[in-house]
Amino acid sequence: MCVESNIHVDLSLWQQEEETFRFRLDDAWFSSLADSSIASGRVDVEALLRRAGSRFLLSMHVCGRVVVSCDRCLQPLTLAVDDDHDMEVRLADNTEEDDHLLIVDAQQPVVDLRWLAYEQVALSLPLRHVHDEGQCTGDVAERLQQYADDARAQTDPRWEKLRNLAKGTIPDEA
Repeated sequence: MCVESNIHVDLSLWQQEEETFRFRLDDAWFSSLADSSIASGRVDVEALLRRAGSRFLLSMHVCGRVVVSCDRCLQPLTLAVDDDHDMEVRLADNTEEDDHLLIVDAQQPVVDLRWLAYEQVALSLPLRHVHDEGQCTGDVAERLQQYADDARAQTDPRWEKLRNLAKGTIPDEA
């Protein structure tokens, strides 16, 4: 594994035909990010950068585990990460980005592979971060269970009448 704090590649100076970068996103990296939903983790990254004429092809593979907060109980939740992503990188005067194309400013032609790997990890996570049913712990989980039990105990009489209509039985009203 590489030990650099950032993996920056200056595309204007890059002469190799292809190169593989191996590094790790670890607890120190995730904690250095101010607004990250990922609290900690250990993700191994392998990035293959190839020159293809005036453009570059970047293939990244991320594999490991990250810790996020459960959306239901707010306790730590460990999620597995295993994702591959390919993108084309071009130098141009404007910067733009989509799923498979990254245009880097020709005046500042440096690509931070560590940041791209972080984005890949963040985008590979599920939208809802929740423990399996029954695995949530803490005050919030207990409170949610209490509200669910209270809601089941209180049945609106109008719903009961609708259920009877659906069954074909209409109770006599006095």
